[in-house]
Amino acid sequence: MTVLRKESDTSKQQDILDSLLKEFQTDSPAAFLYAPKYVYAIPSSVKRVELKTVNGGSERFLNISDWYMETETVWQIFVRPNSVTINKLTD
Repeated sequence: MTVLRKESDTSKQQDILDSLLKEFQTDSPAAFLYAPKYVYAIPSSVKRVELKTVNGGSERFLNISDWYMETETVWQIFVRPNSVTINKLTD
């Protein structure tokens, strides 16, 4: 495959692809027949996690910037100036 990527002549590329196709027809690789299923357990306290199609282990973190957890308090370093703050009333 690296030879194919390095080749700029289209006729030579076609020859390489033809030989690759012949190799696949004579000896089918098992790697293309196997697709693992990934199962991940996520705590119910973590919100907005969408794992629709995960083809690899690292893909589960593609939208990690959207994940959040509901908390009772917010550290002051994360509060924007001039933002509205809602305090929870306690009994």
